[in-house]
Amino acid sequence: MYKSKNLSEANKETILFKGTDFVSAPHLSPDGNSVAFITWLHPNMPWDDTQLRVINFSENGLVERVVEVPQDGNVSIKHPHYSKDGTLYFIADFENWWTLYRTDVSSEQQKKPQKVLDKKIEINSFGIENNDYAIITYKKDGGDHIARVNLATGEMTNIGDVFSSADSISVASDTVYFRASTPSSGNAIYQLTANNYEKIYQPNGPEIKKGFLSVPQSIEFPTGINEIAYGFYYAPQNSNFTGAKNTLPPLIVKVHGGPVGATDSSLNLGIQFWTSRGFAVFDVNHRGSTGHGRSFRKKLYPNWGVVDVEDVSNGVKWLASEGSIDADKVAIRGGSAGGYTTLAALAFQNVFKAGTSYYGISDLGILTSDTHKFESRYLDQLIGPYPEMKTVYDQRSPIN
Repeated sequence: MYKSKNLSEANKETILFKGTDFVSAPHLSPDGNSVAFITWLHPNMPWDDTQLRVINFSENGLVERVVEVPQDGNVSIKHPHYSKDGTLYFIADFENWWTLYRTDVSSEQQKKPQKVLDKKIEINSFGIENNDYAIITYKKDGGDHIARVNLATGEMTNIGDVFSSADSISVASDTVYFRASTPSSGNAIYQLTANNYEKIYQPNGPEIKKGFLSVPQSIEFPTGINEIAYGFYYAPQNSNFTGAKNTLPPLIVKVHGGPVGATDSSLNLGIQFWTSRGFAVFDVNHRGSTGHGRSFRKKLYPNWGVVDVEDVSNGVKWLASEGSIDADKVAIRGGSAGGYTTLAALAFQNVFKAGTSYYGISDLGILTSDTHKFESRYLDQLIGPYPEMKTVYDQRSPIN
């Protein structure tokens, strides 16, 4: 339900739109005559199938019409944003990758959205610069990048170095701000002017000397049937110590939450704690993780508890085959959905010698009846409808 509040009359609200399970990300046009927003219905999540809708207002501020931007099939649309000239831009995965589109919402007859950028990259966020350019952050090859896109030609120009993560683009006058991190520093605020940027705010935090900092290596490894998954490998690093001769380091596998989430190579003190004490760490982006296109993200459906477990195990086997770790000394850890994968890997595989589940899920059947609205139908996608598929839920529950 989308509401507006009349500030001249205290506590008076007007319902502008209703009828979907979720509404999010409203953005008002510069002239105030329309508002764009995202909707979706159960059992979908916002990265599965969403709709972009626009409310047009009459001169007296009433709802004149609500239009839906055309889409073919299931598409994830996010971040609607008007430019100063009233053009509506947004991110969508019509063709597998979350990339930049625009649409004309000035008439009742909606036309098919126009692709602005034709690249196989996953855009995180964007902002419009003087109606002529979009400043974007995007993921590719294990890193995040900043780029400027010519809105007329679609030409993209990268700006500066690769970050571990970059997002939250904000355009103010002729200055662009964004948030980013690196393998040696946590999130900071950067200011972009023309083709140069500088860090303008870095929260206080501990600094790790170079001799103790493990720099992550972005890797791809084989899994499934002729498929690949991704991750970041951190070798042990401590300038005061070296491992015993003719030995390989023990490994801790780290599994992100979500489960359709992702990890990146940002400075993580929890990882550096272990690498400075002789452990290697493997931070996995199993099939289903965000950042590698829609088809990769959908590989987890309805195979949660199967492909993620297969990937964390195959990642260990690949690292062992490369001579990077001791395959007889491997532990696994994760929280929430990562905690479930941890428990499932311990229960259904013989790869791991120990594990720690932080607030993980041991009984999938109980989860179907004890969660919040946002994820209340998520398991329909991850596994299947319950109780119709109770047998599968029981088989994949580590508690059993």
